[in-house]
Amino acid sequence: MFSSLFILKMENIKWQNSGKELKSLSKINRVQKDREYILSYIDKFFYENIENISSDNINEFIRSLDNNFKFTFNNTLAYFYNGNLIIDYYKNKIFYKQEKYKISTKDSNIFYKREYVSYERKVSN
Repeated sequence: MFSSLFILKMENIKWQNSGKELKSLSKINRVQKDREYILSYIDKFFYENIENISSDNINEFIRSLDNNFKFTFNNTLAYFYNGNLIIDYYKNKIFYKQEKYKISTKDSNIFYKREYVSYERKVSN
């Protein structure tokens, strides 16, 4: 009887903890949401404007966009600088952080590798 009560108690604890985990997972971080939206938009932009996705074509297209491409979403600014994607995040119109992404391709798929996160502005456009 003691063991069945113990097992029942442990199952109850697991159920309570799983509920807490689901609640925390369901909360979406604003920065993460903005990042996903921006990367999806840029992905779509590449596929619409580049006929054959390859490293050379992506790099050439990005060089043609340097300093001429800016995309803003929810106080977040994305732009290209020296062939890399830079995303600046703002909170209440005040700079919050900057992320730099290296863009690569493999088998006509585009990949974004975050190279750094900085709470100081390293690059400015």
